Parts: sequence; structure tokens; C-alpha cells
Amino acid sequence: MHPKIRAFLHALLYPALYIFAQMASMLLCLIPGIIQNFGAVAQGALSPDEAIELALKNMDIQLSLMISLVAIIITVWLMRRRIWKSTSFCALKTGSGLTLPLCIMLGLATNFAILGIMMLVDITRYFPGYIEVMEQLTEGPVWMQYLNIILLAPIAEELIFRGTVIPILTTPAPNQTAKMFSPIAAAIIPAALFGLIHGNVVQGGYAFILGILLGLVFIWSGSIWTAIVVHMAFNATSMVLTLVPDYEIFDKPAFIFAVTLAASLAAGALMMVIYNRCKKLELERNPKNAANTGL
Repeated sequence: MHPKIRAFLHALLYPALYIFAQMASMLLCLIPGIIQNFGAVAQGALSPDEAIELALKNMDIQLSLMISLVAIIITVWLMRRRIWKSTSFCALKTGSGLTLPLCIMLGLATNFAILGIMMLVDITRYFPGYIEVMEQLTEGPVWMQYLNIILLAPIAEELIFRGTVIPILTTPAPNQTAKMFSPIAAAIIPAALFGLIHGNVVQGGYAFILGILLGLVFIWSGSIWTAIVVHMAFNATSMVLTLVPDYEIFDKPAFIFAVTLAASLAAGALMMVIYNRCKKLELERNPKNAANTGL
């Protein structure tokens, strides 16, 4: 088997682990509801299909999500020495601390840019089901929503899609010195997988775009924490925006276009600054390998 195909198939195992964890946690949270409806099924008041549908309707989505995310984080961390030959990218390298505020701003700017584009094209007009999906994701206790969306999801997803998949794709084949995939390819592949696991066109589309940025930031910095911080800032911005009153100016196309353009330019500029800063830090730490962290 070609080394690139082997590496790609190996990388697929970890997104599969992510999906398995979510399915297992859903099943775990469904069991109490199924047991509760068992009596009604036995008495003929409900059919088995109706009992399962009722259990699904009453299932605690946030609890299910929390269980799966915590399970993923613990599993990956326990397997870290088997997954990664070196765990150095789990540490924040010397001098990288100043990069984190840039990552926060990148997450915020990217969110505004993507949201602006979605508003300009009126995305819900073409994909009305997106509203229902987002309403389901925001069901349950508010504190659990914030914990899952802002903290646990970014950590779990970055450990899988950037922290695990990218090292597999970029590790040289045995007896080779060249990386298996180029940095661009290594950022795009997990971004595509990241988009697919969201299960709908709208979320999948902007998750793909965000995933490419996260992959590049991770590759440039050599630290998973930079990608996690960008992801946290992106999700936190979405949650905070739900609290902002719907002022009339927010519906004006000219205002939306101006904000979208400014946010897009800011995101592009921040990517350049982060790249240059990471390149400079790598050059200071390891002059011989600095060229391998860029494009």
C-alpha cells in the first residue's frame, strides 16, 4: 500500500473515534428513557418505534455531548504516547505566549467574517433546517451549553482533528526525510473531515474554512494550544452574539458588508502576523528546521 494512502487511512481512525464516542454517549443517555417507556410498550400503549422516538425527544443533548467530549479528551490524553512520538506540541513553547492574544483576535475576526457572509447570502433561506439544528444545540442548561461549546468541544476537536490527524499526515515515511503531505494538504484534509462530522451543509461549510485556518496555525506554531485558543474564541463569539439585542442597523446590507469586509481583512492580516511571528520564533529556536514550518 502506498505510504500516503496508509497515512490517510490511519488518520481516519481518530475522527472515527470521535463519531463512535458521540454515538456511544447518545446510546448511554437514551437507555433511561427507553427503560422508562418499557412499561408503556409492554401494555401496548406505545410501539417500540414510538418509545425510541419519545426517548430521543426527551434525551439530554448537552449531557450526551459533554460525556462524549470528556471521553474523547481523556482517551486521547491517555493514548498520547502511543499516538505521538513526541508530545512537545502539547506544550506552549518559549516565546509563544504573545501569540495567544493574536489567536483570540483571529477567532473573533473569523467568526464575524463567516457570520457576515452567511447574512449577506441569507443562508437560512436556502437551508432552513440550519435554524432547527442550532436550536437543538442550544437546548438544555445554559451553563452546560457554555461549557460544551466554549471549552470542551474546542479541546476535544482540536486534539483529534489537528493534534492527531496532522502529525500522522506530516510524519515522514520510514527511511524518508520528506513529509508525507505538504502543510497545505495536511491542513485541508482534517478540515474536510471536520466539516463532514458536523452533518449539515451550513455548519460543514464554515467548519471547513475554520478548520483550514486552525490547521495552518497549528502547523506554524507547533503547539495545539494556539489552535484550541482560536477555536475557543470563535465559539465564544458565537455564544456572546446570541445575547446581543437585534438592533435595526444589523439588518442593513451596507453595515453587514462593511463589518464582513473589515473582519475578513483583519483575519487575513492576523494570519500573516501569526505566521511571521511563529516563523521568527522557530528561527530563533531551531534555525535549521525553520523552513519546514512554513508553506
